[in-house]
Amino acid sequence: FSYSLLCFFSTQTPFEGYTLMLYNVFFTSLPVVVCGVLDQDVSEEVSLKYPGLYRVGIRNEYLKPAMIGTWVLNSFYITLTVMVMVFMIHTSSIADMSDGTTPGLWAVGFTLYSCIVWSVNLTLGLTVYNWTWLHHLSIWGSIAVLYLYASWTHESSSLDSNGISIDRLIP
Repeated sequence: FSYSLLCFFSTQTPFEGYTLMLYNVFFTSLPVVVCGVLDQDVSEEVSLKYPGLYRVGIRNEYLKPAMIGTWVLNSFYITLTVMVMVFMIHTSSIADMSDGTTPGLWAVGFTLYSCIVWSVNLTLGLTVYNWTWLHHLSIWGSIAVLYLYASWTHESSSLDSNGISIDRLIP
């Protein structure tokens, strides 16, 4: 939303359409599913010994409007922080690419995209109570797959859906 606001809602995106699909499928959904299924804040013995612990969920204490508002404000803060950081990095007038040019839309888009994937996965990691090797695999693997995907996209020098070359995805 904030990028669209900066572009005056021109529908220009800083990354390709299939990259957005991969965001929803691999880079953020898989870690959320793994953490949601496997995370536990208390052991099995404690939960069987004290069944009153489930009253918090029955009373819906974690999904009250104030808690949801806190998460929404946190997401706005992260969005503004990432946008300001990325545009501060890439708004230099110095030709800092190896061929003497400044970073283009796809380089800025990949920086923005990778910051978003990092922030989502690290925020998820901060909410995990009980880390297992599957938690590590899903979160760190998601970030690693992002860079494998970017290097594959960079090496293939493919075209996006608009026919624009994305061979300069990684500066």
